[in-house]
Amino acid sequence: MADAPEITIEPMFTPLPDGRFMPSPLSRAGWSPNMVSGGLPAALLARAIERAHGDGGLQLSRLTVDLFRPAPRTPLEVVAREVRVGRRIAVYDASVIADGVEVTRASGLLLRRSETPATARDMPPIAQPEDLERDAFPGAAEDRAEGRAGFATEIELRWASRGGDGTPPTAWIRIPFPIVAGEETTPIMRAAAIADFANRMSQVARSRQTALGRVPGGGTGFINADVTLYLHRDPVDEWLAITAFDGGSTMGIGTADIVLSDREGVFGHAGQGQLAN
Repeated sequence: MADAPEITIEPMFTPLPDGRFMPSPLSRAGWSPNMVSGGLPAALLARAIERAHGDGGLQLSRLTVDLFRPAPRTPLEVVAREVRVGRRIAVYDASVIADGVEVTRASGLLLRRSETPATARDMPPIAQPEDLERDAFPGAAEDRAEGRAGFATEIELRWASRGGDGTPPTAWIRIPFPIVAGEETTPIMRAAAIADFANRMSQVARSRQTALGRVPGGGTGFINADVTLYLHRDPVDEWLAITAFDGGSTMGIGTADIVLSDREGVFGHAGQGQLAN
């Protein structure tokens, strides 16, 4: 087991009087101390769309976040726009803006709930987080020791499977601090924030395949340029599980596929487009 860090309770963003959000030092991405980790702008965009529609009968069915520029650790403006609102379908766009430049954009599709038989993707049962040892992503201890603590090192993580034994890697993740100071993090915000870890998780799956000789030339690092979530219900509880599958990569372009679960089972899935870095 990796050395588990002490978990911070510092919020990732502080609201400013002008409505913008100031990222905390621990919001940093692993790529640069001046960048915000990609899951955090995704959470702000999910928050903006939730607040824009305000209709409890609508389910956020799809959230697509385009990470075409890194969000800097400077005050961030978040705006949401109504695209179309009907009786059963609503669409909203939202943007994260830094110094007048749009850095990240989201599109949210909301669908009206109705009474139908419940079904979910069939997945093997996952051991509960309380039955697993506290751990961290590979490299987290080194990042902390070398002064690179950030969002990915501060989450709480427990591996249910590390993959490589015929099963995909699966990890429970809990965000033990507020995303926005003074606010409760909503279930949709949690799902949006952790879905960004599909990149790390899929590369765990990819590296396991490489170790088994299945992927020639594997081991290349990738960054994700987007994340898309499909949800058939809101997640419950703070612990959310990611099961990752390597969608494959060719000529520097890869994909990731993850299943999202909670204590009640599968609640959705997510995908990413990846770029060799």
